[in-house]
Amino acid sequence: MNNFRGVVSFVVFVLMIDCNNFFLKFVLWVPPEHKLLMFRVAMWGLCSLATSKEWFEYGQNDYCHRLGPFAWMTVFTCGIEFMIVWKMSKG
Repeated sequence: MNNFRGVVSFVVFVLMIDCNNFFLKFVLWVPPEHKLLMFRVAMWGLCSLATSKEWFEYGQNDYCHRLGPFAWMTVFTCGIEFMIVWKMSKG
């Protein structure tokens, strides 16, 4: 049951990151071919490698008692993006 909750929370978190991409593009009126969006997707792609490794290690290794720095950086960056979407959509 613990593994199930970990996988479901990881999937929800990844889907939130993907939704933030589209919501930021819509709310901030950025065209889809803009270089900033391409850089953002590339950055998330590279960060996701380290984050998923740390998440898997935390969930499977009995001697690992905390998440690593990439996982926390990803959580906080996703939270900031969500807050930007929330603030800008109140218009």
